[in-house]
Amino acid sequence: MWCLPWLKRKAAEAEVAAEGYQALDGHSRDSLDRGRWCPEETANPVSRVFFSFANGLVRKGTQKTLEPNDLWDLEKKDEARSAFSRFQSNLEATKTAADPCGRLGSALFRTYGKAFATAGVLKLFHDTLMFLGPVILRMLLRSLDKDESWSYTFALAVAMLVASTCQTLLVNQYFNILFRIGLQSKVASIHVVYDKLLRLSNASKADMGNGAITNLQSNDTSKIWNIPQYLHMLWSGPFQIIVVMAMLINVMNLWPAVAGFVVTVALIPLNMIIGRFLGRIRRTLVGKTDARIKLCTEVIMGIKAIKLYAWEDAYRSRIIDLREIELKQILKSA
Repeated sequence: MWCLPWLKRKAAEAEVAAEGYQALDGHSRDSLDRGRWCPEETANPVSRVFFSFANGLVRKGTQKTLEPNDLWDLEKKDEARSAFSRFQSNLEATKTAADPCGRLGSALFRTYGKAFATAGVLKLFHDTLMFLGPVILRMLLRSLDKDESWSYTFALAVAMLVASTCQTLLVNQYFNILFRIGLQSKVASIHVVYDKLLRLSNASKADMGNGAITNLQSNDTSKIWNIPQYLHMLWSGPFQIIVVMAMLINVMNLWPAVAGFVVTVALIPLNMIIGRFLGRIRRTLVGKTDARIKLCTEVIMGIKAIKLYAWEDAYRSRIIDLREIELKQILKSA
């Protein structure tokens, strides 16, 4: 079975040679001739786990500066057209008579729910192995004190190595899935915004303004990128706290562990106050950023009139003033 990816690759090349120009999955012959066929599509499971399919690109990058032609094509599922098609069909499924626009969250869950759940399972195993390492280390130290057999001690050392290696592999796959979900959801959201803009009337576009539209396409959609990366912490954080408490009770008895837990709980209100304060500052920062981007976009759109009437200095000072206000908010949030 290990040769199936190679056979699949050769079959695709043979099909390209037979048809002359059309490749499997929409790749052109020119793409294959330049070596731009995505190796991840035909990579075996071991190569996907260790990301060894990217070795050729990394090796080439150490030898010279990478050019655009050195990069391979995206997988079909990562292309903007494919991401938008899947997301749009799920968004249409959420539309009702009471909610004709649909629900963004429900559409995202329908589209990426399975991949997100897979990442959650990987996160669960990663967190479990993270706590397994200290347990094995404790057993290893006890075996050295009790002069256990060398085979038992060696087995514990190997178990620590395997647990650490598996932990690294799991967390890399976890972030790979979430980064992919974030990128695809961001691209799909931008595509939805563009699709909506094409159907807006000129009056509606005038009410929004070019700056607001540009900000919606760039800044607002980019926030979706960060959501998958932190959403699993809603359950992973409490899980880690519970396991740590159990381990502390096992090692230090009940009351010392309870004292540490009480201190941790006592700090939660303080963290909530700080979080709300930072949230207010960031919301204010978003408003200032929106105003600056809106003005910059309008300046670019009307640059001919600005040059004609020599308004450069006036608009430059307005943009600088908005930028200074924005920087003050950034310093507050930092």
